[in-house]
Amino acid sequence: TLTAGMAAFEVKVLKGKGRAAIATKALKPGQELLREAPLAQTVTREGLGELCANCFTLSKALKRCVACKVLSYCSVSCQKQDWKNGHKAECKLMQAHGGMAAPSVLILARLLKGLEQDAKGKASKPFIAETDALCGIPVPASHIQESRGFMEVAMATHKFLNPAMTLPEMMMQQAEGETAWQQTLTMVGKMKCNAFNVPFYDLSNSAGVALYSKLSVLNHSCDPNATVSFLGALAVLRVIKPIKAGEEITINYKGPATPLVQRKMRLYSTYGFECKCPRCVHETAEGELTLSAVCPEPSCSHPVLYSNRGHYNQEEEKYDPANISLRDCASGHIAKLSPEARREYLDRVQRAIRQCSAPPSFATLKTVLKTLCPFNAEVASFGDALSDYLISQKQFRLGMEAALLVMPYYEKVMSDVDANTAVQLLRVGKLLAYAGQFDAVPPLYIRAKKILDLVEPKESQLHHMLQRLMEPL
Repeated sequence: TLTAGMAAFEVKVLKGKGRAAIATKALKPGQELLREAPLAQTVTREGLGELCANCFTLSKALKRCVACKVLSYCSVSCQKQDWKNGHKAECKLMQAHGGMAAPSVLILARLLKGLEQDAKGKASKPFIAETDALCGIPVPASHIQESRGFMEVAMATHKFLNPAMTLPEMMMQQAEGETAWQQTLTMVGKMKCNAFNVPFYDLSNSAGVALYSKLSVLNHSCDPNATVSFLGALAVLRVIKPIKAGEEITINYKGPATPLVQRKMRLYSTYGFECKCPRCVHETAEGELTLSAVCPEPSCSHPVLYSNRGHYNQEEEKYDPANISLRDCASGHIAKLSPEARREYLDRVQRAIRQCSAPPSFATLKTVLKTLCPFNAEVASFGDALSDYLISQKQFRLGMEAALLVMPYYEKVMSDVDANTAVQLLRVGKLLAYAGQFDAVPPLYIRAKKILDLVEPKESQLHHMLQRLMEPL
């Protein structure tokens, strides 16, 4: 499904980038450019029983597929549509395997079955034409850190599609380079490069995984000028910064608040390129707020930035603070420290980073904030986890205080072009209202509305949530 905004950009091939979406005219923030239904999609395990497997609508009246008893639907029409789009073949395979497979496996299985049906002229969508248009990483690729993971996904998909196939038979197909195996590898590379994680409407978790052929032309920037939001499984492309005619339209593949080392490693391991956007160049040279500590000079308001390059634990998604290096603050106070004082300060920073991996507690958060800045990514993650825990224990006032302590992270790092900031503002506003601090609530909701007007379509659930919250005010 396309909107009239599709005429606002064209696809060109750029040197060193490949395909790119180039604006054909000046575009304004908040402008909608594209709506697209997925070529293939599947719910995650978190979405099972909560969301319609076809449109990703959240519903309490879902009906399960009577055959596989895995996927659920909000209506008969959605069930029929999904049956045509891939569940017909998938249903029998789920029964053979005894339930749900990994989302990446199910997406690939749908693509491969769709290609098979399209070759016979029986597909519900133009799978061959749309998958041919997708760019992808060759698999295996020795320069890609996740190449082994790509191969594992390919093998799991091949096994899912061929339940009776033994491992020796599969290994023989690989060795002989059979067409079916090569096609699976090709689709793995394309799926990994182009699939979107579709969040729940409140951005709390991944609801599903989906592949969009037209959105696949969008390249990455850590400081993008457009964003993709979702109405269920329907993807919506919107402008978040002014774009000039002839300028490339970009989105962020990994989220705006992801620290430099983490996002560069993920971009390279998943997509095979090293990001050299202006933001990455600046943060490499100047440092980043997401890795920041409080200056040891009490009167100084400038953060001390630290780097931890090469010491990021991908499995635990945590920084190893054993070998961090400090960048001085704007006032140069670190350079004035004695070697002993510098070592003591560095030890304090390392201890504080480790404390952010401890079980959440209010005392620990306050202790950490004596050393690390509130807009530090580790502190924000710890504070959010603590706030969630306190709210689950119905300690709403303490939950509000924890959320307020890390609010600078959303103000300085997340900025006003990200829906996550709006969600945090709504969350804090609800807690303030519960605490009776009604005068402090409207400014938060007004700011949240400005963000949502920019990044979300009017019919989104976040807009409806905001309207409900603002009515009593």
